[in-house]
Amino acid sequence: MQATQSWWLTHALMPVLLCVGLAAVFHFGNWDRAVAGAFYDSAGQTWLLDGPPGRALHGAQRLFIAAVVVTALALLTLRRWRRPASYLLVCLALTTSLVSLGKHATRVECARDLAEYGGSHRRGGQCFPAGHSSAALSLVALYFLLGERRAAMRWVGLVVAVGLGLAFAATQWARGMHVPSHDLASAAIAWAVALGAYTALYRRRLWDPRHAPAAD
Repeated sequence: MQATQSWWLTHALMPVLLCVGLAAVFHFGNWDRAVAGAFYDSAGQTWLLDGPPGRALHGAQRLFIAAVVVTALALLTLRRWRRPASYLLVCLALTTSLVSLGKHATRVECARDLAEYGGSHRRGGQCFPAGHSSAALSLVALYFLLGERRAAMRWVGLVVAVGLGLAFAATQWARGMHVPSHDLASAAIAWAVALGAYTALYRRRLWDPRHAPAAD
C-alpha cells in the first residue's frame, strides 16, 4: 500500500502540481510578459520569427509529428509493437483533443493580439492551452513506454519529450503566439493523459511478454 501511494504521489500529484504551479508563477509573476518581450521588437513592432522563417519552422515541426503518427500507425501492423504504438497514438490524440477543447473554452488571446505587442486586444482568442507544443509534449508517454522495458530509459523518454516540447513552444513564443504558461498547462494535460492511459486503459502493461522485443 505504501509503495502504491508513493507511486501515485510521484507520478500523479507532484508532476501536475509542478506544471500548474509554474504556470501560475509565469502568469501572475509577469514572467510570461518577460519572455514575450524578449522576442518582440517594439521599435519595429515585429516578432523574432515573423514571416516565412517562423512559418517554415512551424511547418517542419508539424511534419515531424506527422511522421511520428505515420510510424506508429505502421507499427500497429506488427503484433509485437501493437500495444506500445496504440498507446502512443492514444496519448497524442487525447492530449491534442483536450487542449483543443480547452482553447475553445478559455478563449484567451495570443501574445501578439495584446495591445502592448502591437495587437488589437481582440477578445475571444484561442491560445490557452498551447496547441502546437501539445503534440510534442504528448510524447511524455515515452516515459512509461520506455521505462517498462528498462527503468533508466524512462528518463531518456522524458528528456526527449520535454526537449521537443520546449523547442515547439519556443518557436511559438518567437512568433508571438504563446507564452510559457500556455505550454505548461499543455504539459500538465499531456502528463495526465499519459498517466491515465497507462494505468486505466493499459493497466501498466504496454509490452506483451509473448511478443515484446528481446529484453535489454
